[in-house]
Amino acid sequence: GGFELVFDHCSQWVMHGDKPAPFEVAGADGKFVAAKAVYGAKGTVKVKAEGVAEPKSLRYAWSWRRLSFLKNEYGLPLGPFRILSE
Repeated sequence: GGFELVFDHCSQWVMHGDKPAPFEVAGADGKFVAAKAVYGAKGTVKVKAEGVAEPKSLRYAWSWRRLSFLKNEYGLPLGPFRILSE
């Protein structure tokens, strides 16, 4: 399981920095762990974390300790966000 994100105004993501994008996923226990992102066509992003079989929540750039972030093809950064599902 994981999340697939679709962005209306992005056709490509570019990583700024030398660390992975700061995505985190949590299961029903609410404990967030670092997640891996795979970037697809038309700006889609698939996010998945090992050990989280049934993801319930996703967050991006929630902790400013990490300076790496995503930019779209125009150089605009993706802002922090959180998705909570039931």
